[in-house]
Amino acid sequence: MAKRILPNPRGRGPRPITEAYAKLAHKKVPGDPKGRTYAEIAEGQYTAAGKGKTEAAREIADRLEGKAVQPVVGDTTASMSVTLNIEVVRKKLFGDD
Repeated sequence: MAKRILPNPRGRGPRPITEAYAKLAHKKVPGDPKGRTYAEIAEGQYTAAGKGKTEAAREIADRLEGKAVQPVVGDTTASMSVTLNIEVVRKKLFGDD
């Protein structure tokens, strides 16, 4: 059996939502009285962040850099058990052969 070659096995995979947003960015927003594109409306977030609006700045940072990691809270001395289905793992790693 030939080994599958993955284009970027440790990199980020396809990002269909991000790609869809990118395609929509330059389309007109239906019903917008000013005839703006989605990108023009997104500029409003940058303007608000520049005026000190913390929520707008956080939204931009979350979208560009990903949300900040949240610490796990609880008993750090407790043990944990994880069960994996080997067939599911094999399919995720190697595909349907």
